[in-house]
Amino acid sequence: MRGRSLLGLITFDGFTTLVEMPWRYLVVFVASLYIASFLAYAGVWFGISRHLPGCLSGFEDGFNAAVIFSVATQTTIGYGTRSIVGSCRTGTFVLLCQSLTAVFVSALSIGLIFQRIADPKHRTRSVFISDAACISCRDGELTFMFRVGDARDRKVINPNIRACLYTWDGRRTKEGEHLPVVAKPMEIAYQDGHMLLPITITHVIDESSPLYRHTHDSLVACGAEVVVSLEGQIETTGLSFSARQSYLPQEILWSHQFVRII
Repeated sequence: MRGRSLLGLITFDGFTTLVEMPWRYLVVFVASLYIASFLAYAGVWFGISRHLPGCLSGFEDGFNAAVIFSVATQTTIGYGTRSIVGSCRTGTFVLLCQSLTAVFVSALSIGLIFQRIADPKHRTRSVFISDAACISCRDGELTFMFRVGDARDRKVINPNIRACLYTWDGRRTKEGEHLPVVAKPMEIAYQDGHMLLPITITHVIDESSPLYRHTHDSLVACGAEVVVSLEGQIETTGLSFSARQSYLPQEILWSHQFVRII
């Protein structure tokens, strides 16, 4: 995007950047956010105690008392011997500001942590796509096959499985532009709509297939790679997740079939 640096793009989409950062950085960020707000308002309370002596009570210990008062105010754990005099309008205004800040900081922190815990990407750890694919005859037709399974008991809602063949042989458009990578979708078929059992996904290699007339050597020569993806929704939360696997020519086994597991 013209005129925008990488730092600017990250800042523009700050929430996504925070959600995707490693856990250790997220914990440090949340802790730093709370500590910064505590100390910032502690400085404000300390300044009020020095310039408006009759506005606050119990601040004889200096800045340390202001820190304790700031933490007590923001976390609503009680003031103890320190309090705001009822006639102090400045103290009342700062109290309202810190209360609103506390709501914002808590909402942001809880939202970030909840988003990380509920991240649907973790669901992909229980979805397995075979490490190798097979090409062999099934029902008299040459078929490309790979296997998909789900380790959880709960079903996947609206599973959508796609496959695409990427080659580096390239092509040239009518306008003369050279496209180094060519992506061709592969029509696939599967029967189990909820993935209750491990299923074998098939693609018939006929005249309309991008694999038609290809051999192992020809796939190697054009730098082919078959990329498959699985998208679905988690039954309990309704959140979408996706899993991906790819097969290089050496990971596509010719004249092989998957073993029976059920």
